Amino acid sequence: MQILDLAEDVPYNVQQLANMCWEMVRVDTGHRLTPEVTARALAQVVTRENSPYTQLWNTLTRAQKSVLLAVVLEKGVNLRSAAVTARYAVPLSTMQRTLQSLDDKGIIREEETLGSIRFRTEDPFFGHWLRELQSD
Repeated sequence: MQILDLAEDVPYNVQQLANMCWEMVRVDTGHRLTPEVTARALAQVVTRENSPYTQLWNTLTRAQKSVLLAVVLEKGVNLRSAAVTARYAVPLSTMQRTLQSLDDKGIIREEETLGSIRFRTEDPFFGHWLRELQSD
């Protein structure tokens, strides 16, 4: 279940993460899949993608970077609220335009769940990479 959650049910990402978990279990952990192994596998997959993620990040404008961080760190909800726009120093009109721009570029997508709208990264591992970037 943790693999599906971390890969946000994106089939290609599920395969990548499951394969990395399998490799780690087969080689290192005495044939046991634990949450710790899964977390290490995720870190490995994200690290492997560092170069393309860095290239993508470097093509974004300052506003796009701020809004993308808001999408990731706020889990994609309430992005148009006064608290969020203030926290990321992005005016509401810029937030709206930039969300649309990132969606048009295929970096994020809007999804509706139970009557509410949230944004998420198209590639969940890119979101994990951004979280790591913020924690460094």
